[in-house]
Amino acid sequence: MPRADNPQEAESKKDEQSVLERLYKSKGARAVAFAAALFGAGEVAESVSKHLKNEAEIVSAVEKDSLKLEGLADKFKTEIQVEGGDQIILHIAQKHTEGALKKLGGVEDIIKSQRHVEELLVYLKEKGIADTVYEEGVNEAVLQNIYRIQHTATEDMLLTVKGMKDPTYGFSEETQANSLYAAKCELLRRANELDSNYQLKIKSGFPQNPETESLVKKLRADAKEIGDDELIHGDNVYVWGAGPKMYAEGKINLRAAQNDQADAETMAPYTLKEIVPTVLNAGYKPAIRHAIRENAALDLIAHDAPTLKEKIIPLIYGAGHDFTGAVKDWDKKAGSQKFGLTRVEAK
Repeated sequence: MPRADNPQEAESKKDEQSVLERLYKSKGARAVAFAAALFGAGEVAESVSKHLKNEAEIVSAVEKDSLKLEGLADKFKTEIQVEGGDQIILHIAQKHTEGALKKLGGVEDIIKSQRHVEELLVYLKEKGIADTVYEEGVNEAVLQNIYRIQHTATEDMLLTVKGMKDPTYGFSEETQANSLYAAKCELLRRANELDSNYQLKIKSGFPQNPETESLVKKLRADAKEIGDDELIHGDNVYVWGAGPKMYAEGKINLRAAQNDQADAETMAPYTLKEIVPTVLNAGYKPAIRHAIRENAALDLIAHDAPTLKEKIIPLIYGAGHDFTGAVKDWDKKAGSQKFGLTRVEAK
């Protein structure tokens, strides 16, 4: 006969569930629900609801822990898709584009979504939760291009990014935008560093140096000229993703979430078996093609995971993707609960 549940334990679990249910239904306590999705429902339930039985006390406890997630919680829909895990993959479901800026519709929605993604990444970085981010559309070539631009002499950098605007070279607008913004950020960094050192020398009694002042001014003027390009001017920079933007600014460690082999397999001609569902779904790729890139992203993360100190690993990927199957298959193959999965989607 199966052992009967301990009545006290069952009652405790019932109370805990009741508390969490109230939290999810309460706008004032969305921060706690969001924290549960990010950090694991079990951990949050144990830490904030074990001895607290009303909403006000729980919200207060969360605030004292400096989570302060109220603003973010209102900007994301959250779902725990695979519970537990030594590390939690945080699928940040984004709205994004693969097209050209002038041909896009709904740019405002993309910008709003990417702004929310940026806020979440800033929060994770500032709280020391995570600063290594994986992103769709980013491969080693993208990262090498940004690195190369940021480590090039100023005059060569200017020639490179201006040359990329030449249509005969066939660079995509996304590649141009990432390069332009990386150059803008690097020029400003060099100007600020030079000016800071110069001001320290002036305070120490060194005479003014018109050549240094002129160079600082020129670096900032060049940065402004590049920043005025339509592709990255104002909020347009968000069209190309919050991840590359923050990486160019030196705020996160960005890593590839796709590779050439997976991309080639995804874009290969459809088999007869795939054609029918593709037509029925108005041209959208069949699920098996999405799975190729999802599995590739997970392989890249799993390769790095042992060297990452973070429990939470952000993965920015399109809202049309579902990593549940990939994570469950990986855990089954590993023979352990290696990864959990939480999906947050910017509203």
